[in-house]
Amino acid sequence: MATNTTTVDDKNNNKQFLQSSYVQGCQSSIDGIIWENSMTLDIAVRMLMMQFTEMKLMLETFRNDFNRKIDTIKSELQGKVSVLQSDITTLETEYEGKFVNQDATLGQINHRVNHLYLNMGALENQKELIISGVPFVSDEDPDALFVMICRQLECSEGEELLSSTRRIYVNGLKNGDISLLLVEFALKTTRDRFYSTYLRRRDLKLRHLGMPSDRRVFINENLNAGAREVKKAALLLKKVDKLTSVFTKGGIVYVKRRCLALEFRLNGFKVLLVVVYNPPDNNCASFLEEKLTSLTLRYESVFLVGDFNTDLLQASNKRTQLLSAFESFSLVPYGCEPTYYHDTGCSQLDLLVTNDSDKILRFDQVDFPGLSQHDLIYVSLDIDAMQPVTVNTYRDYVHFDADALKFATVSIPWRNFYAILDPNHSLEFFTEQLKIVHDTCFPLQTSSRRNAPNRWFTADVQRAILERDLAYKDWRTAASDVKHLKRRTYKTLRNRANSVNERAKKTFLGGYLDANIPSNLLWTRVKNLGVGKDKSSQPCDHDPDEVNRMFLSSFTPAETRNDQHGRILPSQYNFSFRNVHYWEVVYAICEVKSNAVGIDRLPIRFLKIVLPLVIQQITHMFNLFINTFPNLWKHAKVLPLKKKSNSNDVTNLRPISNLYSLSKAFEKLLDQQMANYIDNNHLLTENQAGFRKGQSVKTAALRVHDDLASTIDKRGVGVLVLLDFSKAFDTIPHNKLLDKLETEFNFSSTALNLMNSYLRRRKQTVRGHQRVPSDTKEFHEATKRDALIRLRKDLDNLLHSADDDKKATVQKEMCGFEALFHRFLQEDGPSVEWDKIEKLPQDAVKDYSSLKTPQESEIRAMLDKLVVVKLNGGLGTSMGCHGPKSVIPVRNDLTFLDLTVQQIEHLNKKYSANVPLVLMNSFNTDEDTEKVIRKYKGFQVQIYTFNQSCYPRISRDSLLPVAKDFNIEADIEAWYPPGHGDFYQSFQNSGLLKKFIDEGRDYCFLSNIDNLGATVDINILNRLLGSDRQGDKPIEFVMEVTDKTRADVKGGTLIQYEHKLRLLEIAQVPKEHVDDFKSVKTFKFFNTNNIWARLESIERVLNARTMNMEIIVNNKTLDNGMRVIQLETAVGAAMKCFDDGIGINVPRSRFLPVKKTSDLLLVMSNLYSLKYGSLVMSPQRMFPTTPLVKLGDNHFSKVKEFLGRFANIPDLIELDHLTVSGDVTFGRGVSLRGTVIIIANHGDRIDIPAGAILENKIVSGNMRILDH
Repeated sequence: MATNTTTVDDKNNNKQFLQSSYVQGCQSSIDGIIWENSMTLDIAVRMLMMQFTEMKLMLETFRNDFNRKIDTIKSELQGKVSVLQSDITTLETEYEGKFVNQDATLGQINHRVNHLYLNMGALENQKELIISGVPFVSDEDPDALFVMICRQLECSEGEELLSSTRRIYVNGLKNGDISLLLVEFALKTTRDRFYSTYLRRRDLKLRHLGMPSDRRVFINENLNAGAREVKKAALLLKKVDKLTSVFTKGGIVYVKRRCLALEFRLNGFKVLLVVVYNPPDNNCASFLEEKLTSLTLRYESVFLVGDFNTDLLQASNKRTQLLSAFESFSLVPYGCEPTYYHDTGCSQLDLLVTNDSDKILRFDQVDFPGLSQHDLIYVSLDIDAMQPVTVNTYRDYVHFDADALKFATVSIPWRNFYAILDPNHSLEFFTEQLKIVHDTCFPLQTSSRRNAPNRWFTADVQRAILERDLAYKDWRTAASDVKHLKRRTYKTLRNRANSVNERAKKTFLGGYLDANIPSNLLWTRVKNLGVGKDKSSQPCDHDPDEVNRMFLSSFTPAETRNDQHGRILPSQYNFSFRNVHYWEVVYAICEVKSNAVGIDRLPIRFLKIVLPLVIQQITHMFNLFINTFPNLWKHAKVLPLKKKSNSNDVTNLRPISNLYSLSKAFEKLLDQQMANYIDNNHLLTENQAGFRKGQSVKTAALRVHDDLASTIDKRGVGVLVLLDFSKAFDTIPHNKLLDKLETEFNFSSTALNLMNSYLRRRKQTVRGHQRVPSDTKEFHEATKRDALIRLRKDLDNLLHSADDDKKATVQKEMCGFEALFHRFLQEDGPSVEWDKIEKLPQDAVKDYSSLKTPQESEIRAMLDKLVVVKLNGGLGTSMGCHGPKSVIPVRNDLTFLDLTVQQIEHLNKKYSANVPLVLMNSFNTDEDTEKVIRKYKGFQVQIYTFNQSCYPRISRDSLLPVAKDFNIEADIEAWYPPGHGDFYQSFQNSGLLKKFIDEGRDYCFLSNIDNLGATVDINILNRLLGSDRQGDKPIEFVMEVTDKTRADVKGGTLIQYEHKLRLLEIAQVPKEHVDDFKSVKTFKFFNTNNIWARLESIERVLNARTMNMEIIVNNKTLDNGMRVIQLETAVGAAMKCFDDGIGINVPRSRFLPVKKTSDLLLVMSNLYSLKYGSLVMSPQRMFPTTPLVKLGDNHFSKVKEFLGRFANIPDLIELDHLTVSGDVTFGRGVSLRGTVIIIANHGDRIDIPAGAILENKIVSGNMRILDH
């Protein structure tokens, strides 16, 4: 073929040469004619004719030579075709000979089969290989033989099985006494049942049964020499397809675990396939957990398949651990049929496990004879392997009919347009007419395309890769003597393919990303190549109406216009919007770059095309809008996009507003006029960089840097204040903005009217990924009154969703929350004016030592007038426990609740009194508490419970409830208990307040259940009800306080304010006085939250609606990222609502809260002893103060971790201060004295040995005690 190609090329060259010679000859002739003026025209014509004749002869010669060579090529090709046909004939002859040989081989195989039967007699004499006990009779019915063998197998359903057989063969063996029965069943299920139930468990050693295409031989597992010959012969039968499989009992067992993981990618869908083999008697649960932890993180669809050698049909520890491992990765076994049959039954050892069962189209299992006694399991997955076809709709703004566009635009009745004086009607006419022109001249078109391959993948690259792949195949399959040559060839072609690919890619990118193309086109092409991250957020999945409500709910305290004008500019400075010229309109429209369309669906690209035809109309229309902004342009199409890709909360959305294209140009004109006016009159400070021409973030940063540098050079002091506003533009009061434009910028009334119409009555429609957009809603500035109205509407919806039997209670709670929210809206800042705080009167705080002890005979009567209330609404999650905090063991396995019940029972028994215990629970603790208090049924104490209110958390952005209905269990994060200040109202709502008043009880003693020092004090009770009572007027409110320490600087304190005692919390303190509040010298007392309150006074204040406690705003962030607000109150803050309240300065021992494990360490130690449920400090301690203990959060914060680090609690009798940080453990009998600091660095561990005495010691570093 190479020779033929060269010949044709030579002919082409000859033809080109002749043509060139002819042209040169003609040129020479013409030149000769021109040069030889004396030669006549006839001579010149003759010469040309002669040259044409010569050329004709040359062409005839060329044609003959060409035809001759073509004939030569044809004969050569015919010769090669003849050789190929001869080769094909030879191959056919060889294959026919092979077929003959194959027939001979089959004959030999048949001979071997006959030889097997001939030698069977010798094998039958081996007692280990008894084939069958059925006697052979030549003329006996095979069906009768089958029924007889079923009886021998103790199968009572032989007749039924016989009806399920297709055919039965009887083969007599050589000795004539025993026969081999071959049975073909009609159904696989019947065959498998017969095999697994009867045949496997009996003494038939050589068996053959199944469907016609399923021929098996089962051989006795105890192989002797004769049986091995049977097995060998059976395997020969299998090779020639006389038998499908040969089974023997037992086999090779692989003793190592194996795990093969494969990743499949189909059309962007990734599947992880893990093939597992686990040897028998091995537990693979931990092995799988280790492998799957590193493998499954990047895959949504995981499939495990293999022989796990753990039977899921039998309960066992291995099965439990394996299923637990699957469950931890959300994997579920698929299929429940046995996959392995053995002598004693069947097992499910081969498993398919997945976390994506929806992808499974079909699952089945088939026996796999010849290879394994295990069934083969397989699955079909529903995965679309077709490449997606992208269907795009577009309008072609490049190829269009310009004449048709001009005709359609000119045909619009513009006379009617100019006759319209109303701006809104004028815009509607213009928009509708242009939409008709747009849809007619630029119709929607569709294009379907698949993802295009790499553009540099040329034919040369494809050819080089194909050659490389063929060379690789040749190398891998080559013989050993030429393998190194094939490998060298493959490496050469591989390097060539890489080089061709890189060269093609470089050539393509060099032109595709040329530096001379416009930057916007360049970045578009870079994005099309897939370079960089896709910064475009995906649309949200929320309901568009819900999103629209959220966007419109920004709280802006709108106020009325200010009548008192501020700075007024000189009269020569006055601003009014002027009419615009057509050239300004052209400039403004050309400045609009975004092609995003608004509600009218008219892109700026179309408007720029028709601009020469409608520029006069647009200018006329813009000048109509100088006084009033049209309503049509106030309707925006909003696209919600996510701020953070990993959060699906509705508050994580940011609105992208698409306005009308023409309105953008009009706004640019207005902005230009205002900017020129403000800049010309220097109305803005020079330091403002935002939204000013020639200013940017860089210039502002450079200015700040320069100012700081110059200040430092002058040895001055520089202060930089950075403010980060959230939704600053959303919360600008429009009335204040208009006031400022009028008073400080001298905007005329016409300009203000335009700005006012621009800001008011704006509407928006949210369009997400759903086809149906939201309803159109109008934006209103939210006043405090609006916020309260919206809240009431949402609270009504929550009330309607509550169960009928709970609606009365829920309504009371919602009314309480509404009142609390209303007061929250009225507060503008700290509720205390610092200068109004008065000095505490001398008798405001009584010293505990001044109280008198009552007579023994008086105590019972006083106790019968008392109610003990414990605040039990908190959970133990901060200490790593589940359920109410009150059930955490704190001493001798007794919980907070146990100790409280013991205290009350001791009082009742000792004084024969009847003091009830009331627990205020929350919805978090109520159910668990009710279960716990059942064990106190036989105690001498009456226990009552009631729930405090359940309030909805409100969004910090919208000030609306987060909850959608009153199903608290379904969305528990949307609800909260509103602090212990809710005690008063909830106590009354429960009916217990009235009950105890009717019983003649006077006071309640209120405290936190985790305050182990808060016990009933007889001396304080005597001050209220006994002989120590002073005056006729009862004390309505008592707050126990204690001396303040540096550890209590954030706690509430008692102050005199507006002639009344009240509680001051740090949240009420102005920021500039926080340090004063924390001062131990300024405020000496600290609130213990132990409260004594008169029951009738509580009822009076509640009925008078004068319970006005300060609101504590608690900011929280939910798990989904939503920022919410909890409105809470403190129980002590009610002190100002009562008359004749006092404080009592009690010993520190009455304030023993357990908030952290450091507190738990103290109450569990020998510092305290337990007596009748009360903790009493050990008399061995020289000072009554408690030590200061700080335990590291990383290792001691949870109760379980804390207890695991102490063999037993150390001796703390002489301890003053303890700090422990890092990985530290304590042995038995450790004693800590004075100041002890133990710090284990990161990665190190310190083991304090048993019996160690640490006194004023600092221990750091690493100290391990090894187990021995």
